[in-house]
Amino acid sequence: MELLLPIVIIVLFITLAILAFVMKRSGKEVDFPYRKNVYFMSQAERDFFHVLQRVVPERFYIFSQVSLNNLLLVDRGRKDYMHHFNRIRQKSVDFVLVDKSSMTTTLAIELDDRSHNYPDRIRRDEMVNEAFRAAGLPLLRITNQRTYDESTVQHTIEENVHGH
Repeated sequence: MELLLPIVIIVLFITLAILAFVMKRSGKEVDFPYRKNVYFMSQAERDFFHVLQRVVPERFYIFSQVSLNNLLLVDRGRKDYMHHFNRIRQKSVDFVLVDKSSMTTTLAIELDDRSHNYPDRIRRDEMVNEAFRAAGLPLLRITNQRTYDESTVQHTIEENVHGH
């Protein structure tokens, strides 16, 4: 009975080694269930991105789909560090303006569609708003529309960039 466990482990190890050798030799790779996401942004985000390209001053880069944990930091010395980090780590904003010369984040932009009217989304948006406010990083919310008055968008962006 004492020899049974070591024998089972050895047989299992040999079986796995043979299986790995056979798979490698046959050229088969491990099955990964991934495929290319053709559209990096939704159609509404693509439409608004083109508006941003026309109205955002040349001194800014426009980045899209930026993770909050790349924009906001949590003080590591806190006991509740992981709690606050977990609140931002899987969230993103639609667009971020970054100053080309200093590479500093200047403004985050969220394009709000009807989904932002749902209770869970309202709570998420309130938390994100508070996090940006606490960090001192302006967050501009723009309601998704079929068309945009580009001069209004430009003026709103300029107000938020220069006002902070």
